Amino acid sequence: MKIALIMNDITIFGGVERVVANLSNEFIKCHDVCVISLYSTNNNIQFHYSDKVRIIKLFKFQKIYLKSTKNPLFKILREISRPFVRMINKIIDKGHIKRVKNSIKNLKPDIIIDNTYDFINGGFFGNDQCIIKIIHAHFDWYKKLDLNGFSNLVLLSSQEIDRYKEIYPKANFCVIPNFIPNIPNLNTNYSQKVVLSMGRIEKTNQKGFLRLIDIWKLIQDSGEFNDWKLHIVGDGDLKEQIKTKIENLNLSNSIILKPFTKDVESEYLSASIYASA
Repeated sequence: MKIALIMNDITIFGGVERVVANLSNEFIKCHDVCVISLYSTNNNIQFHYSDKVRIIKLFKFQKIYLKSTKNPLFKILREISRPFVRMINKIIDKGHIKRVKNSIKNLKPDIIIDNTYDFINGGFFGNDQCIIKIIHAHFDWYKKLDLNGFSNLVLLSSQEIDRYKEIYPKANFCVIPNFIPNIPNLNTNYSQKVVLSMGRIEKTNQKGFLRLIDIWKLIQDSGEFNDWKLHIVGDGDLKEQIKTKIENLNLSNSIILKPFTKDVESEYLSASIYASA
């Protein structure tokens, strides 16, 4: 059986990227597997893939996103440029869609597993393949998208399944939590006064790091847990903003920012509590 997994960017660190690598390495034991990465921001693939997995990187560039700003002049310029950016993004999308369709046409997979957030629509591919959409974020992120082209939706937990069923009553739903290839033999030492939060630190991510810092400020102001530390592990375009917020709230002594690591097990074992806001 031929399986094609589609993802946004195979060259960045993140939970989705780890999941696609894990799935690919398991599927390849019994099936032909190809991973289609829409973009390749960096040169290197960040997670390990079996040599038997075929990898296709389609594009070197992504759509243009207008960043928010507090500068009044930049706000005006941003609004003036918005129609032009929208037009350019439509042109980019058409090119992307064409190349994705061509890749699927050439591969002829039996199963397509889509892991993108907002690019792929199930209607792209017709009815020749089984098409599965894995929902990697919470409902509020996906509710603005049209998932009607997908007849098979996989959720990571049953918490929001009723909300999806209300909008997509004809879809087939299945709950499959993310897995890890190996079960660790070690247990954390719960006497460690460390709270851990980990993930890609970007505005499009759903980890809630900025809210977590506000919560941590309340905890520190209470005076009851001043001997505890918060470790935030990850990288992304929001990291400088987070660093500035930590400094402005005088939390530099209790919040430690660490770069993203492939050795997530060591980070988990170094903490007593995992937090996600």
